[in-house]
This record gives sequence, structure tokens and C-alpha cells, in this order.
Amino acid sequence: MSFFKFYNKIFKLKPVPLLLTPGPVVLSPLVQKSLSQAIWHHRSSLFKNTLKQVSSKLKEIFQTKEDVLILTSTGTGAMEASLSNTLSPQEEVLCVCAGKFGERWRDIALAFNLKVTVLEVPWGQAVSIQDIKKHLEQNKKLSALLITACETSTATQQPIKEIAKLLKNYPELIFIVDAITGLGAMELKMDEWGIDVMIAGSQKTFWLPAGLAFICLSQKAWRKSLSSQLPRYYFDLNREKKAQREGQTAFSSSVSLIRALSVSLKLIQKTGLKNLILRTEKLKSACHAFCKTLDLELFSSQPANALTAIKVPSAEAIKKSMEENHQVFTAGGQGALKNKILRIGHLGPLSNKDFMRGLKALAIELKKREPSVFTEAKTKSALKKAQEALQSP
Repeated sequence: MSFFKFYNKIFKLKPVPLLLTPGPVVLSPLVQKSLSQAIWHHRSSLFKNTLKQVSSKLKEIFQTKEDVLILTSTGTGAMEASLSNTLSPQEEVLCVCAGKFGERWRDIALAFNLKVTVLEVPWGQAVSIQDIKKHLEQNKKLSALLITACETSTATQQPIKEIAKLLKNYPELIFIVDAITGLGAMELKMDEWGIDVMIAGSQKTFWLPAGLAFICLSQKAWRKSLSSQLPRYYFDLNREKKAQREGQTAFSSSVSLIRALSVSLKLIQKTGLKNLILRTEKLKSACHAFCKTLDLELFSSQPANALTAIKVPSAEAIKKSMEENHQVFTAGGQGALKNKILRIGHLGPLSNKDFMRGLKALAIELKKREPSVFTEAKTKSALKKAQEALQSP
């Protein structure tokens, strides 16, 4: 027995917690170091220069020439801002509801007294382009289409490129995309495809704690903001854009998070956006290979790159055991899916070793509950298949 194993056994040290949730994600040591540094004043030249640098790099991730604004909020704040800055009371919107976060779009729109048409999509499925086209043809008064690129509650990816192509036939309508879980995990080309508003959050692709939201508007959306009559104060994007072009934020800045963002963006830039997406696809492939070998059914018919939702017996009990016995944190089901699925995230600077640690913990807990189904041979084979997928070119 090695000294370290002996030390851990004697003192009963638990392993370092591993986040395999779809957000927040594992932090790199460099980001953690940045977060621990002494605070700067948010009106200092140090901060101004940092804000300008990160603003420029964010454009590369969004694949846009437009300003990407940083808000001190979670992604939901940016969702709210996207509506309050572009629409007016009683304007009509089409909301794609394919899970909890589609429902959040609906609820925010209703809170702002918009007329909401809900396109209900069975949870775990992607929206049909024909269904969208049908709604657009039936209602010529629609001002916006609201959708979630990756529905985190069901691990389902939506056909954003195809929808954007369809919407080119409706030049007065703005296309608003919640890309909080999708950005950096799937292809999303804001300018090229014609997305009018795109939103992201710091605790996903950007490898940070929650607390920052990012929002980008097309020229068409900015023009619409000039006539928008919905109430706003803190989330006034025109005021925010003016301030951030000067290296300031309109209100007090989250200095530590923005400084850490400059570190994470350098790491992401070094990796490359294309490779970042390929990495999530590889983790997805490994997870799917593991599930297939164990005859575990995926919940989604259009699985996302960012995470996998697995139909697991006693999902909440397994999730709890993985946390308590292995310090591996996953996500359970939401709403009607509670205790029916386990969600495993593929985001963040995860090593192959970390990811395999998570799958091994799941295999142990499954085997513990149903040893006749999840046998030693079967779980070993599943882990081997996952390892092979991770090591494939």
C-alpha cells in the first residue's frame, strides 16, 4: 500500500468532489487561483483593460461581430433582459416548450404581459420544423420565437440551424436562443445563421462558478430595442452596451468572476472552439457506450452533446449514494422526471480519468442495487467500452 493510500485510510479522507453536473462544472486550478486573488476596484484601469479583453474574446465564442455584454446575474437574468429590451406589452411570441427551461421562457414572457403561443414538444424530443412552420403561417403577428438550444432538463438538442434557416422567410421576427448549456458544446453560429439574441452563462462552457450571464444582440434586435416599451432598469442593455464599450459596467462589477473569466477564456482559446465541441462529443460517446453495454436506456431521442439523461431505477437514491460514497455529483430529473432519470454532464475541463471515475461510481451503485442485472462482468465491459471511446482518435 502506498503512503498516500495508507494516509487516506488512516485519516478517512474523502476524495476531491467531482462535478459531473451540467452546471456548475469543474474549475481548473488556474481559475481557482484567480478567484482567490485580492480584489480590484471595478473602476480601476486594471479592471477596465480586463473587461475590454474578455469582451473581445467573447465574440469569438459567440461567432459574432456584435457586442457580447456581461451581466452580473445567472442566465435567467439574461433571458429576462432579452425580452424586456426587444419587445412591448401584448406583442405575440412563439415559445417552444420542450422541458423545464422552455417553460421558463413561457413564464418570463407571461410575466411581461406578452401574448404567448406555446408549441408543446414531448419531453425528450426535438421540435419539428414543420410544426414551427405551421405556427408561423397561422399567425402573421408573431414578433419573436423563443427556444432553448440544449434543453438541460431532458438532455435534448434542438435544430437551431434549421430553425434559423426557416426564419429567414420571416424578416420581421426575432430569433431568441437560450444557449446557456448549448454554447461551446454544439455548433452555434450567431451571425452566419441569423440568430438575433443569444444567451449564455458562466457556470457552463466558461468553466466558472455561476454569477455571470452573457447576451448578444443582432443589429435587427438592437433596432427593435429602440422601440421596446417593456419596463427595465438594471437590465437596460443600451445603457450596459454604452458602459462596457468604455471598459465599465453600468453598475458594480463582479470583478473576481470577470478576472477569472479572462483566465478561462485563455484556456478555451488555447483549446479552440471546434476542439471544445469535439471534446463534449467524445465524452457523450463514452457515456453512451457505457449505457449501451449495460442496456440502460437514454431518455432523449435527440441526445445533446452537453449532457446525457439516463433512465435509471431509483435515480434519486443512486444520485445520493454517488455523492455520499464517491463524492461524485450528478443531476437528477426535474418535474415529472424526478427519480426517473440521472443526468451526467460533459462540460468543463474534465480529464478522461475524472470522467471514468464518475462512470465507475455509477457502475458500483447500479451493481450494488441489482447485482443480477448489473453483473461484475457486465459493468467491467461497460467501463472498458467507455474507456475505448475516450481513447479513440
